[in-house]
Amino acid sequence: YQENWNGLVSRRGYLAVAEGVPPQQSGTVRTRLRENSAHRVYSGRDGKLAVTHYTTLGGNGKYTLLEVSIDTGRKNQIRAHLRELGCPVAGDFLYGAEDVSRPGFALHAQSLTLAHPLTGEPVCVCAPAPAWFDDLLAR
Repeated sequence: YQENWNGLVSRRGYLAVAEGVPPQQSGTVRTRLRENSAHRVYSGRDGKLAVTHYTTLGGNGKYTLLEVSIDTGRKNQIRAHLRELGCPVAGDFLYGAEDVSRPGFALHAQSLTLAHPLTGEPVCVCAPAPAWFDDLLAR
């Protein structure tokens, strides 16, 4: 089952609270990601293809709530792509966030849709966002 994980998973959905506002209400970031010697992930010509889709759900000017889904599962993909959009994940100082007043950062795995191992039917596993996401957006 584990060796066919990517074949079984049809959707990975996330919620992110980003600092600032993305350049468009929704869009797709498609780059090639690579990792440097300091283990920081960034776009480069010789990296692996990474595709991230985002949609703005709301915000207050300082923070924006984004629904994010990925077609690929590269290391730190969402963090790197949101930084490249100019709106890093809140609290993620390694990828450009300025407000690091909370421990951790505001990226939440909200849903995972995969094929049931016996029936093949789609199964969606969902988890609500942490309450402190609302606190950031209420500021």
